Amino acid sequence: MARGRKVEKLTEEVKTTIMTILDRSPKLSAKEVANILIQSKTTQLKKIRSDDRWSDLLKEAMVILPGVSLISAYMTKIRPKIKASPRDKQWSLGSCKHFGIPLVSIPVIIEVEKINKRHESQVIEIARRFGVDPSEQVRLLHLTIRQAQWLAILAPLALPVISSRFPDNIEQQYGKLNVLAHQYAFRDRIAEIKNEKYPDTSDLDITYLVDEDFSDATLSRAVINFTFTERMKEMAEVGEQELKEQGLSLSDTLLLFQWDQAGRPLEGEWIDAHPELLNLQKKIQEREA
Repeated sequence: MARGRKVEKLTEEVKTTIMTILDRSPKLSAKEVANILIQSKTTQLKKIRSDDRWSDLLKEAMVILPGVSLISAYMTKIRPKIKASPRDKQWSLGSCKHFGIPLVSIPVIIEVEKINKRHESQVIEIARRFGVDPSEQVRLLHLTIRQAQWLAILAPLALPVISSRFPDNIEQQYGKLNVLAHQYAFRDRIAEIKNEKYPDTSDLDITYLVDEDFSDATLSRAVINFTFTERMKEMAEVGEQELKEQGLSLSDTLLLFQWDQAGRPLEGEWIDAHPELLNLQKKIQEREA
């Protein structure tokens, strides 16, 4: 990707995002992390300015985000602090006693896991289509011990309100609660990496527990999820109109995203494995001419 103007300092938002990416995928290079940041910022801009061309927003994102060297320096600094936690292993019934998850919360946790289970086939299909390990994506779909701990805290506070708003849709009720637990668990994990005594969740508390705002718009704004599957879906949804304008197919766009996220040039073994990218590259060059 081309360079933008020089950014001298990382914002706290960018630092937190880098921590999140490395926590999920510790082996990524600085270039790969930079590409994920650019795609994420472009997606944010597209949601705000839906009429703008994706390519224009992509260029803008490249200008306002830090370069690879700055990201690399921060990654070198933060990597030693990102240590695996037993709380981020997959939840099981056997973990409840050791990690203080009350027995009364187990039915709620199991209900959420049932919903996650129903989405497995979709996750596997998307992962295989894009050459990603399906087992890893399925693992990310299911609850961690940390997320189960937060479900236990949040369920008695939030589930009655959510259930009253959506009385006829059990999956929606537990799905929203699941998103909530992921947000609190994410905040918890970041505080742990920063070596803070406790996570500051005051803004989440006000939004969900005081204002009781469980709308899809609010939940989707707060979610930070960098799993491959979610980013693919987000790219497809945001770029739908842009696809039509550019004459590109959905598979073309997702392949472009795969190429960008991997930070790979369209050459060598990569292009041999994905010859369809040559056609995509040609379309993009013709459009930008």
